[in-house]
Formats: sequence, C-alpha cells, structure tokens
Amino acid sequence: MFGEVSKGFADSQAAAKSRAVIQMLDEPFDLGPLQQADMNLKEFLGLFMEMYAAKGRDLPIIADNEAFKKRYGEFYIYDTILKFPSHPKRMPAIEMLRLVLTRSEKPATFLIRGGMVVIVPKSDASAKELLKLTVAANFDGKPLTEALDELSAMTGASIVLDGRLDDKAKKPITATLKNDVSLGAALRVLTDIADLKVVVLDSGIYVTSPASAQAMLKELEQQRVPEKQRRKKSK
Repeated sequence: MFGEVSKGFADSQAAAKSRAVIQMLDEPFDLGPLQQADMNLKEFLGLFMEMYAAKGRDLPIIADNEAFKKRYGEFYIYDTILKFPSHPKRMPAIEMLRLVLTRSEKPATFLIRGGMVVIVPKSDASAKELLKLTVAANFDGKPLTEALDELSAMTGASIVLDGRLDDKAKKPITATLKNDVSLGAALRVLTDIADLKVVVLDSGIYVTSPASAQAMLKELEQQRVPEKQRRKKSK
C-alpha cells in the first residue's frame, strides 16, 4: 500500500494522530482472549482492533503486503501462525505487537505512519530506507519543529530535534514539497533554512547544530573503525 512513496499533504493533525496511536499502544493489553487458541496474524489484528473499538477507540493496523512481496516474493505475512504463552496475562500493547511480529517467518516490525500502525519488513524500517520515501507537504510559515513532526508522522521515521535549540526550532518554514523529493532531501533543505544539520543514526534521525553534528559524525566514525578492523581481520 505504501511501497516507496508516502503520499498525502502534511497537516497539523498528522502528528497529533501519531501521538494518539503511541498513547494507545502504551496501554496494558489483556492477553486472555488470545491465549485460548492459535490464530493467524490477520485474525489477531482483527481481534486486536475490535478490543479497542469496544472501548470506543480507533486503532487501524495494516500490513504493507506490497513491501513484503517486493522483499521476499510470494510471502503473505497475514498467514503467520501465532501461539501465545499462558503468561503473562497482560502487557503493554506495543510489547504485544513486537512479540507477535517475532513469530513471522520473515523479519518484520511496525511503524506508526499516517495515524495508523503499519507492519513492514524490518529492513524497510531503517532510517536509511525511510529517508528514501518521497513526501508531499505544504508548509506556510510553520515552525521547524512542527514541520519535522509532520514529516515524521507521514513517513514513520523518528526525527529528534536537539532540545537545546529552542530559537531555531521556532524558525518559520515556508516550503511546498510536491511528492518529487525524498524525505532525506526535504530534511536537508528545511534544516538548512534554520542553519541546522541532519545526523542519520542507525535507528533514527537527529537534527542539531552544525558543530554538534560534526562532533557526532566524528564520534560515529571512530566507533565504526574497530568494526571495520574486525571485519578486515576476519577475511
């Protein structure tokens, strides 16, 4: 459904919906109904959403089947068979989802994207891959921090803005992204407007001052040197 393109125009509701999803996933989840019989992932997700609906809550969850097909060929993640342990009886919903996806034959995880939970191949959830997604958004004098929140909500990428940069976080951003630019390029342009830099980590994206970015990149490179040396010796 999502593939390589994240469609739709950013609005102030996107980030709010993502925060609401995170709050719901932090709530304790009753495993009792799930421990009675084995089921496949499709049945589990249906029951999972029904339990929230019974409380008057809407928690949409989908699997990006096209992404799994692209990575693994004829693989249908909804057919994954689940068997739940008898204990514990309750756990946070987010931990339940993580546990469920460890049962997948192919590595899988989930992103909070577009106000819903989207199950994707684990390799597609890395910062490196998410930066390739194209984005469409219209920012008209919006503070940088809000623009970053909306890009995060649209793509599922974790984007953290250095909290020490309060003034620059409020920098008004005016830009129109017409679905012909990648998240990575968009971040470079928007942060440049505020005289900031992007640092890509293994599991997230950090926006900070040029000096801090340079220091972090140097530290990251120093950490990679021993790993490169180990790989060289093992050959």
